[in-house]
Amino acid sequence: MVKLLQKDGNPICSKERQISRLTEFFDGDKFELLKANETPAIHNYHSQEHLCIRQHLNELKKRLKPKEFIILDIGCGNGSSIEYFIDIADKIEGIDISKAQEERAKQRFSGNPKVIIKQVNAFDLSKKYPAIFDAVVCLGSTMGNLKDQIGLITQAKSVLRPDGIMLFSVYSEHARDAQIEWYSSIGLAISDRTCDTLNVEDQISKRFTRQELGQLAKQAGMEITIEPLTEIGYLAILRNK
Repeated sequence: MVKLLQKDGNPICSKERQISRLTEFFDGDKFELLKANETPAIHNYHSQEHLCIRQHLNELKKRLKPKEFIILDIGCGNGSSIEYFIDIADKIEGIDISKAQEERAKQRFSGNPKVIIKQVNAFDLSKKYPAIFDAVVCLGSTMGNLKDQIGLITQAKSVLRPDGIMLFSVYSEHARDAQIEWYSSIGLAISDRTCDTLNVEDQISKRFTRQELGQLAKQAGMEITIEPLTEIGYLAILRNK
């Protein structure tokens, strides 16, 4: 067996290997091509996602009435998702593991002091930030690209203010055909890994049931409300108990 090594000579663990592969994919051209070729089902999912996100963020801001309403966007990509709630927040931090996506997002918001973009691994959030965010959002089924979903939720929880919320959009158990149609539209290599996960260009794209989302929230010690976005997507709203 060939072991992959880091620059310091230590073995690369499974999580690090997956993050490395994700970074390569998002740094490349295929991800941008995918975003530019949304199928009707995927476009509808993203449109509903953004409408629901705005609604929940507006309601949260009215309820909390903070001096400064701060949002963290995990996996912000080129910053397109931030456009949908930039008018609601006083400050937005967008993070992504991809250097290429970070540069695109920085260019998009160049000159806008309310938006800060950083290249940050979401599994290092607790090392980078205190609990300063009123809302943490993770859109576009980003959580489904990661094997360690509970690790992601735990990290997001660590930077959330006590009265804040986390908003995660994910593919539902009914999304398989829509996923395949979208990924295959630009010729991405697809194979089934399990009954609820596709392997796409050596990346994973997982679907979730309500029960699975509820179990993740329970493991993280959080309350959860699950709303349907479309037939192929859910919005999970998580709060501290």
